[in-house]
Amino acid sequence: MTIHSMHIDIAKLEQLSKIRLTPEEHIMLSAQLPSIFAYVAKLQEVNTDGVNPAAYISDLLNVWRDDIPQEDATVRDAALALFPEKKASALQVPSVGARTKKKSVEEVEN
Repeated sequence: MTIHSMHIDIAKLEQLSKIRLTPEEHIMLSAQLPSIFAYVAKLQEVNTDGVNPAAYISDLLNVWRDDIPQEDATVRDAALALFPEKKASALQVPSVGARTKKKSVEEVEN
């Protein structure tokens, strides 16, 4: 069986990847995936003996600077001015785990 003639279970791929596809996307992927797999198979035929797996296209390297705290009152003050809740010179945000009481339909309508 060639890659072009194999059946690809799009619904199973959708489930495994935890995504939802529209019917149009199912049709599109059913048509495109065999070609993609065939291309990957073709790439696997390339002889990579002697090629360093960590080879890069250029000789550029990341240049890191020392992480030195900078005090820039202008930027800090501008950010604080835009934020709705402040506590001293810090931004105050609600707790991610804070529990809130769910409102009933009657409470929302009133």
